[in-house]
Amino acid sequence: MKNGTGLNKSTHLRFITALQGEGAFPRSIATIKAFQKKISVAIWTGQWSSSKRAQQQSRYDTSLPSKRNLKFYSDLPQHSCSIITQLHTRFVSLNTYLFKSGAIDSPKCPYYRTNETVEHFLLQCRRFIDERDQLRVALGRDHKLELK
Repeated sequence: MKNGTGLNKSTHLRFITALQGEGAFPRSIATIKAFQKKISVAIWTGQWSSSKRAQQQSRYDTSLPSKRNLKFYSDLPQHSCSIITQLHTRFVSLNTYLFKSGAIDSPKCPYYRTNETVEHFLLQCRRFIDERDQLRVALGRDHKLELK
């Protein structure tokens, strides 16, 4: 249940307790909003850090979603953001995911006969040899492509 500060009841009680511990109640709406934001970010950070998705994503990107991420995504079309997010979370319509959800009979890549995972799709699949070669040329011939 939310109250006038926009916080749920338990968070609101922690907010008031913390302010009392500092020896003063907030004097402005801006102070309340700033403190509410700090609490929300701290709670979200704790929840994200302990989530299964964060553990999976940390294999490739150890930074929490941040302002840098927001800037990166803000310059892209929505469909591109969607695909990148699907690849990061592994909820993408590759055969391994489709097989787990029961939509198809095999997780194998039709071109390579190994499981069609994100790693396989981006780094190994024979369908995309030319695209990976173009990327290597653009990055510099000696650049090793990896997901870290």
